[in-house]
Amino acid sequence: MKITIQIVLENTEQTHDREDPVVEEIFSFERTENSDILAPESLGLTLDEAKTLLAGVQKKLVTEQVGVHLSKKSNCPQCHKAYVQKGRHKISFSTLFGKLKVDSPRFYTCECQREIEMPLNKTKKMPSFSPLAGLLKEHSAPEFTYLQTKWAALMSYGLTSQILKEVLPLDKPISTSVLSKKVKQVALRADSELGEEKPIFIEGCQAEWEALPPPAPPLTVGGDGGYVRGREGKDRRFGNFEVIVGKSIPAPGQGPNKRFGYVNCYDAKPKRRLFDLLKSQGMQFNQQVIFLSDGGDTVRDLQLYLNPQGEHILDWFHITGAFSICKRTTQPA
Repeated sequence: MKITIQIVLENTEQTHDREDPVVEEIFSFERTENSDILAPESLGLTLDEAKTLLAGVQKKLVTEQVGVHLSKKSNCPQCHKAYVQKGRHKISFSTLFGKLKVDSPRFYTCECQREIEMPLNKTKKMPSFSPLAGLLKEHSAPEFTYLQTKWAALMSYGLTSQILKEVLPLDKPISTSVLSKKVKQVALRADSELGEEKPIFIEGCQAEWEALPPPAPPLTVGGDGGYVRGREGKDRRFGNFEVIVGKSIPAPGQGPNKRFGYVNCYDAKPKRRLFDLLKSQGMQFNQQVIFLSDGGDTVRDLQLYLNPQGEHILDWFHITGAFSICKRTTQPA
């Protein structure tokens, strides 16, 4: 049995000269039936076949979309004259289903849009532009960036690279340095969207809090801190740094749990980060919030002044730990 998968391209926007639909073959494969027994490994698409199919569809789709976009941007919107082409080059664009080389022409700006006054006896420069260069600044599809950063946050960069290569139609594994750079870019962008850090986030007065809608059941926020041995290159005697992690747990049926974590000596907006996390779970200033901590100064300071109804409790694990230490110290040697 031979299977052929085709793609049909129809010009619905009248942007190309062609009018009839274009049918192109994307992928074909065969299934041999030597016996009456159906083999599980040949049932449906294999992983390699699926990756080849997706890569073919992606390449054709991106090429067609770029062609439609360039046909719309190749004429001046004011006088409708065709732009004069200055040159063309290739732009690399990474997607979930393959890294593509996109043809990117560069045009001279139309005379009717060019308003540059140059002194006499000087050459008048003709400005140019690329319809794709500004559109594809990141050189990566947002979903591909999301998948890279999400998996890199859950496992090592090396494992992330191996898994992405195994499940996606990539020509070669993504280097760990590229993953590290991508994660840093996304983290810096997310940090730039955070509001201003403040020592106190409680706003309003008791009368305003009582006028709020009835609150949801209490939120429970747990936090703990610990020290990790630092290193610089191969030198493991770089000292220690404190990491604080925690979880915010709403009442059953009120939404999913959310986790947070940061390095105490590095993060400049820890309270803002936790406050925004609680607000994303629907926290109101008339809602009870139970804060559990290990009693450390950094964790306790993080949880202060986030909610006027906050109740701060030392968790049982650390209470029993303190009593166990006292018990051992009082016992005779």
